[in-house]
Amino acid sequence: NSFNYGKTRSDVKDTVFQTVGDVDRYETGDDHNYEQPRQFWEKVLDTGARERMCQNFAGALGGCHDFIVSGMLDHFTKVHPDFGARVKAIIQSQTRSHI
Repeated sequence: NSFNYGKTRSDVKDTVFQTVGDVDRYETGDDHNYEQPRQFWEKVLDTGARERMCQNFAGALGGCHDFIVSGMLDHFTKVHPDFGARVKAIIQSQTRSHI
């Protein structure tokens, strides 16, 4: 993570144990992590709900380090470019014009 806690070590393997089947690590790197929230943005939220959601995220990110804000804006933009742009504009208008 961003603060060097809980790093995954490649030199050790988790213990595999029997349950109903084997339990082991699963690589999720190719999952479609942005499709469901994109559909939520496009098909569920109306204009007002989108604005409130952007305001909430921008407010929650207000006290975060710049690198965390930038990373979250990247995720929001991957969900939908308008989502990322709106949250970024709100943050810039409040306190962080440099983001």
